[in-house]
Amino acid sequence: GFIENVRKHRENNKDFLVLTLRHRRNRKRAHRNILKRISRPGLRIYSNSQRIPRISGGIGV
Repeated sequence: GFIENVRKHRENNKDFLVLTLRHRRNRKRAHRNILKRISRPGLRIYSNSQRIPRISGGIGV
């Protein structure tokens, strides 16, 4: 997948998830550098698993 590591972080009494993206071999850029939060509290997005597109040869969603 594209995610190398996930850790919890707390700052000013707020909890965060810190995602470390996996990098391409011999390159300094990550596979993906744009992340978009689709589902959040108060606005849940549901989808059929077959409607989610496969990208990069099935490595990610």
